[in-house]
Amino acid sequence: MELTLQMGEPSHALVLRIQQYSHTGNRPSNQDRFGHVQRGPLWCGVVADGAGGHQAGEVAASLAVESILNAWSKAPQWNSSNITDLLRFANSEIVRMQTQHAECADMHSTVSVMVINTLAGAVLHAHAGDSRIYHFRGHALLARTLDHSVRQWLIDQGQAAVAQPRNALYSALGEGPPHFVFSHTEEPVRVQAGDWFLMCSDGLWGYFSEEELALLGQQLWAKQELFEHMHRLVMERAKGQADNFTGLAVFVE
Repeated sequence: MELTLQMGEPSHALVLRIQQYSHTGNRPSNQDRFGHVQRGPLWCGVVADGAGGHQAGEVAASLAVESILNAWSKAPQWNSSNITDLLRFANSEIVRMQTQHAECADMHSTVSVMVINTLAGAVLHAHAGDSRIYHFRGHALLARTLDHSVRQWLIDQGQAAVAQPRNALYSALGEGPPHFVFSHTEEPVRVQAGDWFLMCSDGLWGYFSEEELALLGQQLWAKQELFEHMHRLVMERAKGQADNFTGLAVFVE
């Protein structure tokens, strides 16, 4: 699905082209959730990947996306503290659901949240877990979020992490204080025409190198074929073991 969002005055605002995709892979159900909304010159997108028992992962991911987008839509803001407050709010909602419903006691969800100011030409984002945000310019990767995984923690400590499973996380939504850890941009990051962002669950990024993602985005700029091509590659490479995979791509014009 392609959506074109033009906010503010055309002579001043960046134009965003949105591509979105989600698939169950080879799993019986899809526990990924995503969504986006725009208010004036501000655009907000969310991707979440749930886990935690029968259907509880779906509940956690849905609650993460809905609570964040609903809260932000009611009071859209453009500052780092607002985005971190959204993550804390979503976490508290999931923890509340855990305590009220026994079948949800073990549910968790990763989350990535991004807000683009099309008039200022800048982006802020935050995340918990291993749902990533990539920022590309042309064929080059400018930055990406770092997972809250045991593997990434070992790498940060300068230790070998080859033997660690990729999906072993030490933080995600559904952790009570002080165990809930998240990361966020301290200051707005400059965005310009020609940039593109990929927000995605690990079921998608786990099958691609950063260089391959950059090349795919450049060759299939703002086309639905981008995710259709990714889908084919994931299913081929997963060899019948594909997890749910979700992508939300934002192309800046």
